[in-house]
Amino acid sequence: MPGPRSFLDRAHRFLASRLAEAGGEGETLNSVTMMLGMAAEYAKTGNLYQATVPLAYCETAAQSL
Repeated sequence: MPGPRSFLDRAHRFLASRLAEAGGEGETLNSVTMMLGMAAEYAKTGNLYQATVPLAYCETAAQSL
């Protein structure tokens, strides 16, 4: 079963591909993609606590959708 590191990495890659399809347009999508990428990087280093900070920003930004 995939762990949080794998999940965050896959989610980031998915959103990055959607952002590319949109031609980089969409301020909210861009913000969420960037913050999710940061969370994935923190998770890769094993710092899951620090990964929660950019995830909280993702949640805040996603609420505006």
